[in-house]
Amino acid sequence: MLAALAEEGGRRAVVLGDPGAGKSTLAKYLALALAGGLEAVPEELAPLEGLVPVLVELREYAVPEAWGDTLEEFIERAHTQAYLPLPRELLTRLLQDGEAVVLFDGLDEVFDPGRRAAMARRITAFAAKYPRCRVVVTSREYGYRSHEFASADFCQLMLEDLTREQVEEFVWRWYRAAYPDDPQLAERRIDRMLGAVRDVGAVGELAGNPLLLTILAAIGQSRTIPRERREMYDHAIEVLIERWDRDAKLLAPPTPCTTDVAHALEGLTVSRRLKLLERVARRMQEGVGSPAGTFIHHDDLIDIVRNFLVESNVGASVAMAAAKELVDHLRTRNFLLAHYGGGLYGFVHRTFMEYLAALDLLRRREEEEWEREELVALLAERAKEPAWHEVLLLMAGRLRQKDVAAFLGRLLELYWAPEAVRGPMLPLAVRVLAEVEEVGPPREDRQRAVLSVGALLVAATDEDADVRESATIRLGWHSADEEAFDGLLRGLEDESPDVRIQAIASLRKAITRPESARPALHTPLSDPDPTVRAAALEALTLRWPTHPETHAATLAALTDPDSTVRADAITALAVRHPDQAHPLALRAAREDESPLTRSRYLRLVTLLWPDGPATPTLLTERAQNDDSEEVRTTATEGLARLRWLATEIA
Repeated sequence: MLAALAEEGGRRAVVLGDPGAGKSTLAKYLALALAGGLEAVPEELAPLEGLVPVLVELREYAVPEAWGDTLEEFIERAHTQAYLPLPRELLTRLLQDGEAVVLFDGLDEVFDPGRRAAMARRITAFAAKYPRCRVVVTSREYGYRSHEFASADFCQLMLEDLTREQVEEFVWRWYRAAYPDDPQLAERRIDRMLGAVRDVGAVGELAGNPLLLTILAAIGQSRTIPRERREMYDHAIEVLIERWDRDAKLLAPPTPCTTDVAHALEGLTVSRRLKLLERVARRMQEGVGSPAGTFIHHDDLIDIVRNFLVESNVGASVAMAAAKELVDHLRTRNFLLAHYGGGLYGFVHRTFMEYLAALDLLRRREEEEWEREELVALLAERAKEPAWHEVLLLMAGRLRQKDVAAFLGRLLELYWAPEAVRGPMLPLAVRVLAEVEEVGPPREDRQRAVLSVGALLVAATDEDADVRESATIRLGWHSADEEAFDGLLRGLEDESPDVRIQAIASLRKAITRPESARPALHTPLSDPDPTVRAAALEALTLRWPTHPETHAATLAALTDPDSTVRADAITALAVRHPDQAHPLALRAAREDESPLTRSRYLRLVTLLWPDGPATPTLLTERAQNDDSEEVRTTATEGLARLRWLATEIA
């Protein structure tokens, strides 16, 4: 991605990505690198070295107080407020001479459709005014409209999920940094995390997202690894609220608390803080169509906290003082909710706001604030607004089964309604169904009946790859149906690697037609994407491990150009043919060009052949001579494991 932005073709670019994919992190990293905040400018960014980065947070520009400014006025004022003055004369010269990279971060966080369209026009006009200046825009993919930018010659780039090698490298670095003085504990945490990533499908999918991987790694330091997205958010939010509660006790308040105020704040237990944050998220999410977007003003936040305390039988005057105290505390610490200046507060990541808003809706349903028909009517109305879709998806898996069935039925009614009100209802229904599947199929097969094979086949041709992926998963439920099976075969040719991988997974599970599925899975063994080739190899070796053609495919994969696929092939071979795999693993542990893959081979050798005479020799050699610190560390840990095994046996 960095190299693409540094090329001439990346002079005008829109970077798209899912929630948590790292769009803002990319923008800030790019700004930090070009501003001299790293030891050296990364090689990929060498063509941009010497340019001045200018970061513009679009949600801050979209608020009413700033919207009257031109972009140049906002940039000048924002930098002055941050004590990093960028005088107008200097800014203008940098822009005109092409000596700046302007990073417009978060177009998707401008929720009002009219204002978002106007923002896009302002950005493209800005780019036209300064043709020598580089301009980068970040946005979520869902709801993005490309016409304005395509007409202005902006290219479109997509942030992909992390590869398995990148996930493994992140996990190794995370836990070795977390436990620098206890390498054995770090090794156990690494094994637990990577085991979950490899063996639990849902965890493997989550780990490709940088935000979710970071949360998983943090949770994995003290708890078992969550297996679902919602469970993971639960853990993350609980940890952050506990940290808020713990640090609040250590932080001296800005003003001395009276006894009554202190008592009121002590009553905000972890569970009550969660409920309070849900209410804040509700207010902010309900304002997504307004210019304020994901911000909440200081006075509104005070009102919410005060009213919450009053409902808890705290006196009005004490509640007001306690609310001010609590909000003042948020100015000094970034927890889930943070102060962004100018009297504006927001969640540290939009995903947390969406999840808490989903919890609020669920709580209100559980407390019987709405009957089923009222809830479904509300959700169907929200379904017409793309900014609400993530909230609806996050709550879907926790709705009662009858509520989900009614909601899905309403979405389909809207889909078959006149074009004027149809909207993205079928794609959303498929995505809702995918969330429900994550927590296991219901006893009564309501959801399967709601979406027919015909509707799923329509969704499998949707322009959104996420929808096609979800539809492909659902088609796997109906693999005995000839049309559904044919739809899965077409999925093997989809332009999205993720859809092709899901088609492979669904065909592997096609219980009623295994001999039709098996030959089809040999085709993606030559797919241009290595993750697809790896998925096809995994499907064949798990479902048809003893078939002669599977063995032949495994042997062929030993020469795959991708190191991860080669490692998968040797691992699969080791299960059925250890004598064939052993010398290959020994050689690859020395010769493979990828340090991560060499480390993987060393682990494999240590695990499967600890008593082999070549194992300690290999580990000693790699610990002393490998040019990668990661490999040397893995080899040293392997030797420690052999010594431990020898002690246990003795």
